[in-house]
Amino acid sequence: MQNKTRVFKITTILMLFTAILPVANAQQSDSMNLEEIIEATISHSQKLKIAQYQSEQADLDRKRALRSYLPKISAEAGYTILDDDIKFDDDFNSLLMGNQWLLIKEQTGLPFNQQPTPELMAMLSQNGVEIKEIPPIQEKEYFKANVTAQMILFSGGKIPYLAKAAKHKRNAIELMSEQERTKLTLEVVKYYDQFAVTYKSEEVLDDTENMINNQKEFVEKAFKNGLLTKLDLHKLELAQQKVDVKRVELETAKKLLTAKLSQMTGMEAARFYNVKPELNLIFINENTGDISTRNDIKSIEEAIKASDYKVKSEYSEFMPKVVAFGKKELVKDNLTMFDPEWAVGLKLKWNVFDGFSSTAKVKQAKIDKLILQEKKDEAIELLSLKLTKEALDLDKNFKLIELADKKVEVATKTFELSEKQYKHGLVSQNDHLNTLLALEKAKLEKIKAIYNQRVAALNYLDTKGSLNFNSIIN
Repeated sequence: MQNKTRVFKITTILMLFTAILPVANAQQSDSMNLEEIIEATISHSQKLKIAQYQSEQADLDRKRALRSYLPKISAEAGYTILDDDIKFDDDFNSLLMGNQWLLIKEQTGLPFNQQPTPELMAMLSQNGVEIKEIPPIQEKEYFKANVTAQMILFSGGKIPYLAKAAKHKRNAIELMSEQERTKLTLEVVKYYDQFAVTYKSEEVLDDTENMINNQKEFVEKAFKNGLLTKLDLHKLELAQQKVDVKRVELETAKKLLTAKLSQMTGMEAARFYNVKPELNLIFINENTGDISTRNDIKSIEEAIKASDYKVKSEYSEFMPKVVAFGKKELVKDNLTMFDPEWAVGLKLKWNVFDGFSSTAKVKQAKIDKLILQEKKDEAIELLSLKLTKEALDLDKNFKLIELADKKVEVATKTFELSEKQYKHGLVSQNDHLNTLLALEKAKLEKIKAIYNQRVAALNYLDTKGSLNFNSIIN
C-alpha cells in the first residue's frame, strides 16, 4: 500500500513538472534583454513620434519652397450677364454707318452727294447690298474660358533661403530626436539596474536566511539540552521576520519597476518578470566625447543656421521679383476687339515701400537668432559645470566602492570569528546576530554603491555626449 502511495505521489509530481516546464521555458524565451527594452521604449515614445511628424513637416516646407519655381497652370471659365450690351456712343455709331454708305456709293458708282433714300436702299438690298448694324463691343450675356500659366524666374533669393532654412530646421529636429533617444536609453538603463539591485539584494537575503537556518539548528539543539532559553529562539524568529519584511519590500519594488517598464514600452508587465540583469561597474574612457558633440547642442547650432537663412529670406523682400506668364483663350466667339486670343510676357514686381513690414520681420529674425545663440552659450556653461560635478561624483563613488569592499571583507571575517566563538559559548547570541546583520548590511551597501557608480557613470557619459549602448555594456 505504501509503495502504491509513493508511486502515485511520484507520478503526480512528474505530471505537474511536465505541465509547468513548457510554461517556464516559454516565459524564459519571452523575456527581454536590455537592448530589446531600449528599442521597444524608443519605438513606443510619443515624443519621438511627434518629432518624426515635425521633421516631415520641415521637409515638406523645404520641398514646397523649391516647388515655387515650378509653373502654376490654372484653367478658368465663367458665364456673365451684364445689365446691357456694351456699345459705342451714338456719334461714333453714326460715323461708322456713314463710312459704310461711302463705301457702298464707291462700289456701286452712285454720286458722292447721293442720299440713302428708302427706295434706293430697297433696290440695293435686292442686289445684296445693305448697311449693316454696328455690333456691340460686348454682348449682354457671354461665356469665356481660358488657361493661364505663371512661373517665378527670380525670387530675390527668398526661395533658396527658405529651402535651406527648412533643411536646417529638419536637422535640428532630428538631432533633438537623437537626444531624446539618449534620454530614454539612460532612463531605461537606470530602471534596469534597479532590477539588478533587487535581485542582488534577494541573493544577500538568501545568504542571511541560510545563516539563520544554520544557527537555528544549533540553537534548537542547545535549547533541548537546556543550554539556551526560549528567548534565544524568539530572537532568531525576529531576525527571520526582518528578512521576510525586506523580501516583501523588494517584491513590491520589482512590481513597480515592471509597471514602469510596461508603461515605457507599451508591452505587458509579464514580459519583464524574468529579467535578471547583472550589476557591473562601468569604466570610462576619458578621451571619448565632448560637450560640443552632444546632439542637443548640435541641434541648437542647426537652429541658428536655420534662423540665419530666415534673416536672409526676409532681406530678399527688398529685391525685385521676376515672373513669366502666359494666357490662352479657349472660346473665341465672345472675344472683343480688346481681348487677345493669347498672350505671353514677363512681369517685374518690386516693393518700393511696404510700411516697414519687411524691416520689422528682419529685426524679428535677427532677435530669434540672438536668442538661440544665448541658449547655446547658457547650455554649454551649465553642461560644463554639470560635467565637473559628475566627474567628482564618479570619483567619489569609486572610492565608496573600495570602502564597501573593505567593509564586506571585515564584516565577513567578524561574522566567521563570531560564529566560532558563539558555538563555544564565548559570545552571546545577540552579539552574534548583530554580526550577521552587520554582514548583511555591508553586502547591501556594496550593491547600492555599485548601482550609484553606474548611475554616476551614465550621467557623466550622457553629459559628455558619449552615451551609447556599447558604453553601457562595456
